[in-house]
Amino acid sequence: MPDDLPSVRFERDDPRPKGFVEEVSEAHLQAAGGALKALADAVQVVSADSEPHLRVRLTSVRYMPTLPFVLYAFHLMQVDDAGQIVDETDSGGDITYALVANQAVEVQRESALLFLYQLVSRQAAIARMRSARNPEIHTIDTVTMEADQRAKQEFQDRIATGWQNAARSIAQQALACGQTLAIRYEVDPLPTRLDVVRRMPALRSAYNDIPLARDTVDKKVSLVGGHDPRLRGGSLTQGEMNQVQRHIASLGIRQWVSQTLRDADVCGNGYLVGGGASLPAMYNLRPEDVEIIGPEDFRVLRDGASERVQGHVSHLVGIAQFESPYGISMLEPVLAEHRTRRIFLDVSQFAEKVIAERPPESGEVTWARRALELASRSLAASDERLDRLLWYPREWLPDAREGLYFPGQERM
Repeated sequence: MPDDLPSVRFERDDPRPKGFVEEVSEAHLQAAGGALKALADAVQVVSADSEPHLRVRLTSVRYMPTLPFVLYAFHLMQVDDAGQIVDETDSGGDITYALVANQAVEVQRESALLFLYQLVSRQAAIARMRSARNPEIHTIDTVTMEADQRAKQEFQDRIATGWQNAARSIAQQALACGQTLAIRYEVDPLPTRLDVVRRMPALRSAYNDIPLARDTVDKKVSLVGGHDPRLRGGSLTQGEMNQVQRHIASLGIRQWVSQTLRDADVCGNGYLVGGGASLPAMYNLRPEDVEIIGPEDFRVLRDGASERVQGHVSHLVGIAQFESPYGISMLEPVLAEHRTRRIFLDVSQFAEKVIAERPPESGEVTWARRALELASRSLAASDERLDRLLWYPREWLPDAREGLYFPGQERM
């Protein structure tokens, strides 16, 4: 992606793009939000009199420390009330695109524009394929790849004349192919508790099913969760730290801390409760059961009843949002790949069944063989994308320690 955005620049020996900020100030966030709202307005001028077909919601997220600095933005998949990932273009829901607010403002605007170009190009290509008399579905990966390449070239040609012209151009292009755009900006991608909770089954499934994702989370938990979070930041000598580590291990506290950290990274929120003055008196809350009422006020929702949590609650988030008290998962950018992988694994299983049950020279078997080839190519491409997304700092971190979680809880 760095080669696709004209505003991206790097200093020698610095993996961060120029303009990247460690902490997002209020002024920087407002500038980014203003730029994205202006982009939405430029599209709206063209699309105002037409019924929207593609509704896009631009949002802001903080940089995720376990992911590459060149992840400028990502598609935040829609998840329904049953915890299933759904296609927004089929359901008519909002397509949420999250821009990393730490990046330079111009980089964020260009990222959003490139996404719009690729979205419209892909939808037009898929619509043409569906309308064909005998669509060659087994070539869909090639069709979408070619659509992306056309979109990148068109974006680069248009952005050279200014972002306003580029925004108007993609809005007009969308109108011409019946894919009318409606764009808006909201600061937080998941502002409410329900927004966060409904995603947890899909996020846990991604952690359980994708070894690279699980390895990334576990390495981070192992590195960060070496001792109780209440002891972080202290000026302990190495001897004192060794003594603390042995004490923690003997009490089983490490697993409680690790569980909290994993809940935060995977579900977006982890809750560790200290039940009283005694150090080992602690337990975790299930993230989907917790409602945040205010500072130091956490309630558990069960069977329609709300009960205030007694004791001290340490609330850890994966990635903090800007206005909502709830965090989001570091695995959000992985959900798109999780959905792709599940689709093509299902395709593979069905195709193999057809091959096993139908005559070898039948049309069904010919179709099944092509479907298997498509699934194999698509899963290999997904492997490559996941490796690029999760290589840093996973490749630099030591392996996760043994006994990181309680026995039998190695999966979520």
